[in-house]
Amino acid sequence: METTKKSTRKTAGKISAEKIQETYINALLINGRRPASVYKFCVDAGMKEDDFYSVAGSFEGLERLIWNSFIETTIARLKADKTFSSFTGREKMLAFYYTLLEELKANRSFILLSLHGINKLEIIPDFLKSFKATFEQFVNEILTGGKESGEVANRPFIDKSYPHLFWLHISFIL
Repeated sequence: METTKKSTRKTAGKISAEKIQETYINALLINGRRPASVYKFCVDAGMKEDDFYSVAGSFEGLERLIWNSFIETTIARLKADKTFSSFTGREKMLAFYYTLLEELKANRSFILLSLHGINKLEIIPDFLKSFKATFEQFVNEILTGGKESGEVANRPFIDKSYPHLFWLHISFIL
């Protein structure tokens, strides 16, 4: 009776966005700089270029996704907590800052490499633009809840500046 040999090759399936982000972060930290090209990155990582381009169009786009995933993960963790909805606006912001810092601390080498050479976040680097937009949207949600509960006073001249002021606050933290 003939025995069939099992193939040792893995089936080439689609690689997840998270795996591509993780591989990119590792490549960036090992080399201290971006890979020479998307093609070289994909060859070194053993993935298809199509998989990369299905997630991001460039390294810049991938870095935007990575930074945005930090804040989205933070917000998702907070909203998954049953007690978070009962917090006051102030408690929600403190919980957000603490949770975000824990998320960033887990990726501190990447964070330090990304922010290296950026002294002030007055001019927002491209990789932080979606991070900032998500942050300001979250702050607006908290402020709206605070206004409804009476915790935040309605100040017509300053209300639109609150998200920017909170962004300045988080930029100091970064």
